[in-house]
Amino acid sequence: GISGEPGFREGGAYLITGGLGTIGLDLAHHLVARHHAHVVVTGRTQLPPRATWPEWLAANPGGRLSELVRRIAAI
Repeated sequence: GISGEPGFREGGAYLITGGLGTIGLDLAHHLVARHHAHVVVTGRTQLPPRATWPEWLAANPGGRLSELVRRIAAI
């Protein structure tokens, strides 16, 4: 847009491919927080089933996969 920020639509829907890295997750967070967007984030990393995240995190508190689950849950 004219203000220098890309023309993201309020409540828009966005697909972020390869989005499980720092930049992709930061963008997803920005879109949800600032534009109330609906985002789909894809990547090659397989996550545990969402319904099991609380139990899975309790059993696996550290590591990259746990951090990904925490970041996505926060979005």
